[in-house]
Amino acid sequence: MQMIAVEFPDLPRDPQTLKAVFRIAIELQHTDRQRTIPYWGGQIRSLPGHPERLVWNPSGSVTVNSWRVPAYRQHGTNRARYGRFGPLFRALFPRPRERRMVLDWVAWTLQNETDRPAWALLLYSKAKGTGKSTFCDVLRHLHGVNNSATQNNVDNLVTRFNTQVLTSRLVICEELSLRSESKQSNALKTFITDSTVLSERKGREAELLPLISCFVFTTNHLPTWLETGERRYFVVQTDHDGHASGSRATEFTNIIAGVYEALANPDELAALYNALMRRRVGDGFNPKSLNTERDGTAIMKQLLGTTGETVLDQLEEFLDSEGLDVIPQTVVQEHVTKELRQNGNRTRHMMQELGWAQHKVKWGGVDYARVVWVKPGYHVADGNLIQPDGTTEPIGEHILREAGL
Repeated sequence: MQMIAVEFPDLPRDPQTLKAVFRIAIELQHTDRQRTIPYWGGQIRSLPGHPERLVWNPSGSVTVNSWRVPAYRQHGTNRARYGRFGPLFRALFPRPRERRMVLDWVAWTLQNETDRPAWALLLYSKAKGTGKSTFCDVLRHLHGVNNSATQNNVDNLVTRFNTQVLTSRLVICEELSLRSESKQSNALKTFITDSTVLSERKGREAELLPLISCFVFTTNHLPTWLETGERRYFVVQTDHDGHASGSRATEFTNIIAGVYEALANPDELAALYNALMRRRVGDGFNPKSLNTERDGTAIMKQLLGTTGETVLDQLEEFLDSEGLDVIPQTVVQEHVTKELRQNGNRTRHMMQELGWAQHKVKWGGVDYARVVWVKPGYHVADGNLIQPDGTTEPIGEHILREAGL
């Protein structure tokens, strides 16, 4: 009775009226869902593009739809323009090809709300205050604040009870920092590309959920954890002179202020939405497969070496220039991380691909084994280096001799 008074304050609440309401809702048998009290089947799903709060199942139960139609879409404006959001896009993505790729991704996710891309946006900048978070706020409003989840890192995303995050249409993770081949890194791969995931709510059994999320990540740390040939992240460097200590800081601050004023105006937000809905994505844009060789940004090619051949060539040139038959792991890893700017975890894979063999040996007068890499054609046995011609030499003496010690 109290709920009726709150929800329908103008409804007469005399006994006769209430009796008629209860009789229709409870006693009479009919198939009119609008006049039926549904029972919940125990599932909560995010069903983008479906405005209904309750989705009926064939069994007669209902699934609760957690997705909401963003309020700005009900304003009915026919205008389609980027307006005050345009300067932000141009400042944050100054290279036209990269800006086109990012906006195509955003437009596609809005035009296809019942589907999702198989790769994510990763925004990187050395400097802070370049507008990455503001851009994410624009995306949150476009998809609906209630349909989005923002995390300060990936901890809540990859935790045991992550259903609430994974049922969001848009998932934003700021300050992303991962290690190659870590559990978190592997979990993100699954979330970005798989169609379903096993998830668990507190107090309930784990269930298989359809994945409908689009992912956007930001970081101020060079993502050296990316693996060779990685196709799940479109990495864009967003550094520009408008950051806090840059030469265009005042100009960029005014752009940011204009963006937040526009976000508070449903008509301007609706005009941006209309422009993106009417945007024709590029003919080569493929939301299901990222062509890193064709569409890779400069930072991606630096990190990934396109297909890995560039980085391997550079490493091979370094090894040849040193003219060593044996080289300590520490020396190789330092060159890989500092000179080639790659994740140190990739050292083993690249060295093996070049044909070098890894061994643990004691040398240099220490009583513990250290990792060394041995050139193709050379072998290690009983602490000795066996050369292609069959001659042997204690590996410690060989290393020290090559080092000129």
